[in-house]
Amino acid sequence: MKRRAFVGTGTAVITGALAGCLARAEPTSNEVTETVSRSFAAPQVQAIRVRNDIGNVLITAQGTGDVDVRVLKRSVRGQRGLDDLTVDIDVDDGTLIVETALDRRGIISTRRAPTADVTITVPESHGPEITAIASEIGDVTLLGTRGDTTVQTDIGNVVASSVDGYLSLSSRVGTILAADVTGLTAVSTEIGSIKADLLDVRGDTQISTDVGDVTLGIADDLDLDIVAETTGSFDSNLPVADSRSVGTRFTGRLNNGGDQLRVISNLGAISLRSISR
Repeated sequence: MKRRAFVGTGTAVITGALAGCLARAEPTSNEVTETVSRSFAAPQVQAIRVRNDIGNVLITAQGTGDVDVRVLKRSVRGQRGLDDLTVDIDVDDGTLIVETALDRRGIISTRRAPTADVTITVPESHGPEITAIASEIGDVTLLGTRGDTTVQTDIGNVVASSVDGYLSLSSRVGTILAADVTGLTAVSTEIGSIKADLLDVRGDTQISTDVGDVTLGIADDLDLDIVAETTGSFDSNLPVADSRSVGTRFTGRLNNGGDQLRVISNLGAISLRSISR
């Protein structure tokens, strides 16, 4: 059955909604680049794990027969900056591991730090499972991938669209968007807004931000006990029973009730919307 997304699943729409904390203009006259590329036959790779110090990560499913990795290194400090970034790409027992590391000696500001943008293209439908992506500074985007994935970035936005898997998404500072994904296990950001569709859960689930708004579309056939807490405005069109609103806390039962869905915004608004499949 085709899913019906609340946030919207168009790739151009969802990716265009984010400016990107590391978005760059055209290369300047003093910028130098270097590309590291590897290609693997699809049967070699059953899973993918990425660890990127500073730079964006994009993993997308396309009509390709191979798993292609491209790491674009950028530096405004010449070859010295490029050399400060190491890139390791290897397959270990069926897991493709992509890691970048920055030697921070002599780097005072991240604005002049070299970056490594990681782009991985996987086959559609039968591609490897994406298990984990971690970044200190940089956006993370998943488009059309598969696998239960944990995404964590300290400073950066997170986008997941048309993902066949259960996702845990977190950013300390950044916006999180999730649409047309199988399910969510946790979504959190300290400073930033959250917009997501919730189509399934695997137990108690928390969607939270310290500073920012939460807009959550919830499949109307789920059995959930809902708790929402916010010091800002709250609105919902969910067909809940036994609803109560006391102070900054709202509770209600969706259908038969069951796993707890806890939605929190310490400083922001919460909007819960009913969506049908």
